[in-house]
Amino acid sequence: MSRTKHAVYWLWLLVCWSCSTPTEDLVVARVGEVEIDAPQLLEFEERLHPDLRSKKTGADAYFDYLQTIIDKELMVLEAKKRGLDQRADFRRKVDKLHSDRVLRRFLQLEVYDKIVHTQEEMLAHQRETGRDRAVQVRRIVVATIEEARAIKAALEGGDDFDTWASHNLLDETQLEGGRYLIKDELYPRILQEKVFPLALGQFSEPVLFNDQFGVYEITAEVPVKLSVVQSVIEAELLKEKLPPAVQALSARLRQELDFVVHDQALESVRGRIGQGAKAFSAEEREQPIYEHESGIFTIGDLLDFARELGVGFPEDAPERFDWFVRDIVEPRALLLAGAYTAGVDREEAMVAWFQERQLSNLLVAMRRDVVDGVFASREEAQAFYDRHSNLFRPLESIGVQEILVRTEEEALALREEVERGGDLGALAAEHTLRRRGRANQGEFHLHPWEKQQFVPLFEAAQGQKIGALIGPIALEVAAAEVLSSEPISGPYYAIFRLLDSTINAAPRPFAQAERRARALVRRQKQERLFGQFIIQLRHEYAAQIEVFREQVEALVRST
Repeated sequence: MSRTKHAVYWLWLLVCWSCSTPTEDLVVARVGEVEIDAPQLLEFEERLHPDLRSKKTGADAYFDYLQTIIDKELMVLEAKKRGLDQRADFRRKVDKLHSDRVLRRFLQLEVYDKIVHTQEEMLAHQRETGRDRAVQVRRIVVATIEEARAIKAALEGGDDFDTWASHNLLDETQLEGGRYLIKDELYPRILQEKVFPLALGQFSEPVLFNDQFGVYEITAEVPVKLSVVQSVIEAELLKEKLPPAVQALSARLRQELDFVVHDQALESVRGRIGQGAKAFSAEEREQPIYEHESGIFTIGDLLDFARELGVGFPEDAPERFDWFVRDIVEPRALLLAGAYTAGVDREEAMVAWFQERQLSNLLVAMRRDVVDGVFASREEAQAFYDRHSNLFRPLESIGVQEILVRTEEEALALREEVERGGDLGALAAEHTLRRRGRANQGEFHLHPWEKQQFVPLFEAAQGQKIGALIGPIALEVAAAEVLSSEPISGPYYAIFRLLDSTINAAPRPFAQAERRARALVRRQKQERLFGQFIIQLRHEYAAQIEVFREQVEALVRST
């Protein structure tokens, strides 16, 4: 809905209210006992993505939206008629969603909202974790640890850093372009351990990353205000304070609630849990393990919870079961008892959320009940493949071995050298300015999602044979992509050999594409079947559907 329409909607509601005509009384349709009112219809339109809105206008558009709402209500009626809302798997799923949400809300109210961090605590944690300073770092990156050790020794002996760097440029000298970095911004993480603790002017031991070795030096540091890192500090302090806070809440609930533990039921499960859930009868699954004034937690609940978490119990590991009950199941049951006793599940927002989520899951269950049995044969997949072979062409990607340089003259000279028998890989290792592929003799792969970023390379590769030497071509390159201390102005130039390409590639053979073809056929058949199902519902429940056209037209006039 446009902003203008949105404003009109609320103005219309206000006018209706001021005229003593409650909007909830303006019913535009009825399905069985469910009424669909004007605000619901307007909200449905407002929430639709623009691409999904009706191409019609006025009342015709609203009738389209109303039909969709009616179809959903018909699905709910049919789902309940089939008993989908009472199936054990459905109930387990929605009950788990509900209990998880209730538990999170209770913990928010009783734990998270009550944890505070003083200024003194945050400042102390900032100092303890080294986040009270930011550093400027430079480095020399080389191929072997022997080179790195020799460079470190030479630098500690007084040699000039820039001189060594100019001869060993496998990566940019200044880390992150010379920006001041707090501890958490040092990447890879090993730099936080090996480099950040260094004093000014001190050189690191060789640090291995990406099969290269770096010698690092902190060249400058500045203090960092708490406000810069406060969110990180607060998150870490919260992580420290949460476990004792939850334990304290559990201890209080254990005293306040009439929380009963049935040890005999627990022992019964403990003795047979290694045999799996099937070892317990339906009657046994209903036996309570925990009881409190707001409900029970049964053997079945425990077995289902373990399955959902993927917790297994070997026959010879009762201690694993004891851990699971002591550290996971019982605390959860106790906290949920507290939440239900406190009425968290009865909060208006919680009730509304659960109704909406239960409805969404029921619609999904109804659709699955209709379409899950659909099968696509090999013959159907082959026929689809033959009709739509273009769908099975690989997405465009290329592999290249590139030399990127500053001028066209350099690129032309390097191409001539390659054509005279020069090793492109060796020349790339020596001359290329592109970070990517530098450590791999200029080789790198461009994926389909990178096509927009590397349009000139893809265009130059169009129609070329594998192994072709291409270029020079002019490229606009971002500063972060190149190893150069010079300011960037104008294009760079590249020559490259095409190593592999899927540009204009033939469709993959059916043997490789069969699985995808079957999936596409199955999806088509499912959509057709589901469309037929909706039409069938409209006929079957026609007597229970009422559309009040006059009300819809009045709504259009009002908006």
